[in-house]
Amino acid sequence: MQYKITISKYINLLLSAFFFIFIGFQTSGQKLKIDGVAVVIGKNIVLDSDIDKFKQEVELRSEGKIKITDCEMLEELMQQKLMSHHAVIDSITVAD
Repeated sequence: MQYKITISKYINLLLSAFFFIFIGFQTSGQKLKIDGVAVVIGKNIVLDSDIDKFKQEVELRSEGKIKITDCEMLEELMQQKLMSHHAVIDSITVAD
C-alpha cells in the first residue's frame, strides 16, 4: 500500500513537470508586439500606436461619419511628419 502511494506521487510529480515544460515551450514561441515603428521620416518616428490614436481621434471628431483606412491614416501622418521635418531643415537662425 505504501509502495503504491509513493509511485503515485512520483507519477503526479513527473506529469506536472512535463505539463509545465510543455506550457513553457508553447508560450516561448509566441511573441507579443507592444508597439512598433511604422515609418521614420528624418528624426520623426511614426509608431503603430500613433496610427491607431489618430484614427480614433478622427472618428471621434467626425462622430463616426468618416471611415478612414489605416493606410490613409499612415499617409496623413507621414505628410505631417514630412512637413515638420522640412520646416526644421528650412528654418534659419538669425544672429544679433
